[in-house]
Amino acid sequence: MDLGAVLKAARERRGYTQEQLADRLNRSRTCITKFERNSKEISWKEAIRWGQVTNAQDLLIAAMVATDPIQITQIIEQINQLSQFVGMVLGGIL
Repeated sequence: MDLGAVLKAARERRGYTQEQLADRLNRSRTCITKFERNSKEISWKEAIRWGQVTNAQDLLIAAMVATDPIQITQIIEQINQLSQFVGMVLGGIL
């Protein structure tokens, strides 16, 4: 999946129009269109902000490591479960 497609999927999943997202990112709608079509390069800083605004960090992480977003979500869930388990174990020791 190319980055433009990921950005568009993130926006659509959140239910934002290009205009709504442009307002939240302080960009023009035309700029958003260019990012989504890969005709304008987006900086990683802007891509991260896009992920925050659309609550789609999982999609951006998947794009960065070229992995399926579902796998990323599962990995994040496993890390959270492991973190809770370690916290319980250490809490019992300390």
